Amino acid sequence: MATGMGGPSVAIGVEELAELGVHTFLRVGTCGAAQPEIKMGDLVIAIGSVRSEGTPDGYVPKEYPAIASLDVVNALVDASTAAGAPYHVGVIRSVDALYSDLMPDRMPRPHHLREELEMWSRAGVISNDMETSTLFVVARLRKLRAGTINLCVDELGAGEIHHLDPSYMDRMLRVAVDAIRRLITKDKSAAHR
Repeated sequence: MATGMGGPSVAIGVEELAELGVHTFLRVGTCGAAQPEIKMGDLVIAIGSVRSEGTPDGYVPKEYPAIASLDVVNALVDASTAAGAPYHVGVIRSVDALYSDLMPDRMPRPHHLREELEMWSRAGVISNDMETSTLFVVARLRKLRAGTINLCVDELGAGEIHHLDPSYMDRMLRVAVDAIRRLITKDKSAAHR
């Protein structure tokens, strides 16, 4: 399902698909790098997300963490490894305003925004997106599985979203499908025990 951009649409999608019986959610999208070693075309697998956007606040206070499901993360790591795709695993950050992160110098408080981006980078955040923290919080509250794999389309400090060779997107999609295949196989195996 395409949810569109941002947390509100993701929350609606998760809630309504869960009512239909969906129990596993995988965000397959794009992100901007927050660490210099993450390059264009690399894959980013989130184990958790900083809640720098507002949608999950309608569910629970900020103290509630946005954490991925371990089995989804493991399936994504295994699928990325099998594909030979360069990938990074770690904490990402979800935001509401794409362009304040992308082009802080064009905003009314550029110094403040640059300091915030630098602080999150120093804290070890590996990338930024707009949906993951909402996905993880809503899924966790509804007792659903969730994970995120993103394609890096913006290197740290580049100030623009790059249009990549479509083969990078194809590779990410193949990894995502393989991860889901691995989860299905694991689920079937567990059901036969």
